[in-house]
Amino acid sequence: PRTTTPQDTSLTEVPDPENPDEEEEQEEETLVVNEGPVGMISIFNRSRDLGLADGEQYGDKPDSYFLKHRPAYQEGRLWLAWTLIKRDKLEEAQLILEDMRNDRGTLADIREQALAVQAFLYIESNNPNAAIPYLKEAAQASNKRQQRARYWFIVGQLHQDLGERALAAEAFNEVVGARPEYELQLAAALNLAQNDFMSGNGDAETALNRLDRMRREDKNAPYESQIYYAMANVALRSNDQAAGIDYLKRL
Repeated sequence: PRTTTPQDTSLTEVPDPENPDEEEEQEEETLVVNEGPVGMISIFNRSRDLGLADGEQYGDKPDSYFLKHRPAYQEGRLWLAWTLIKRDKLEEAQLILEDMRNDRGTLADIREQALAVQAFLYIESNNPNAAIPYLKEAAQASNKRQQRARYWFIVGQLHQDLGERALAAEAFNEVVGARPEYELQLAAALNLAQNDFMSGNGDAETALNRLDRMRREDKNAPYESQIYYAMANVALRSNDQAAGIDYLKRL
């Protein structure tokens, strides 16, 4: 089981791409740990990201439009691949993604996002081992540290799910090293604090002391409940039911 906090949700939960009314500021706050791989692909959240007017649907423009506006055309193909995945038409999506990756004309940022969508396809196929290399490649291709950290965070989650704690720790250290927004750094740090204990390379007391030091830092006051939840997780896994229940009561 994963050692993330209650804010973390299933890797395959995604925002509704047809809901353009979300405030951008609110989205940035929730993408950090609440969303899965498609949370990384923010081009899918607004029609303007496809170069379209508000309310206009992809495909309304003549073919010549897309020849003159290659970024919008490529993003449209990426959208199509993502939609096919959500409709469980994985083979069709795979053909599009392979074509985009092999096409030398694919723009660098679109190629990066295509790698992330490819990872999402494998996650939807219950094949996390295949997804991990694509997320790592997307992280290496990204020049945005917040985006790069999101890719690595999901890599860490996948390794945790596979029971590969050492590899999970490497991924979460990459998150911290990318220096993203603090909420994502904290989520990675919480995982790292629990990781040694969960892997059998450390004891519960050490993990709890590390988490408690984090809890007492002033900057972590807004996240106290998340830290208590992580502490409860460690206590319960070490068969200390009383301590686990006490931490949960403090949430």
